[in-house]
Amino acid sequence: RLAMAPDGLRFAIGWRDGTIDVCDARDGSVLARRVVVDGMAFRLAWSPDAGEVFALSDAGELVRWRWREDAVEPLRGVDATVTAFELSADGSKVLAMAGGRLAIVDLRPGQNLSEALDLSNMEMNVDPVAEWRQIFNDVWRLFRDYFYVANMHGVDWQAMGERYSGLLDDVVT
Repeated sequence: RLAMAPDGLRFAIGWRDGTIDVCDARDGSVLARRVVVDGMAFRLAWSPDAGEVFALSDAGELVRWRWREDAVEPLRGVDATVTAFELSADGSKVLAMAGGRLAIVDLRPGQNLSEALDLSNMEMNVDPVAEWRQIFNDVWRLFRDYFYVANMHGVDWQAMGERYSGLLDDVVT
């Protein structure tokens, strides 16, 4: 519920009541405030020119807020069941997920998710051995960096990582 503007001069905060604050990044002062969605504003994104904030509510409502003009525009047709969205780099399109389907739509009135992307031929190559090594390394690193006591109760964590990473070569399932 926090998003930094592309220019780094402002940030937006989404609150549980659907309010969004646009704040000055230098001093934290509130530049604009408005209730833009029903429910919690839990996903925010800025337009490339930092003139608009896009907000997704926990109820699946997707809106565009032109905060300088204080104008809120629901993105009709993509606002009923949206669970995730991402703006294109130029801010002209949005990738939205609704009902487990993905659609890319132009950011203009009247767009909808009826033209879902056909992902039926999508394939994914998985290398389990590489994934297991990555999982081991990630968990080892997390414990190293965030264990609740800095001395790890005297355990030589580097040695433990070397010892048990050697077992990865024997993992088969």
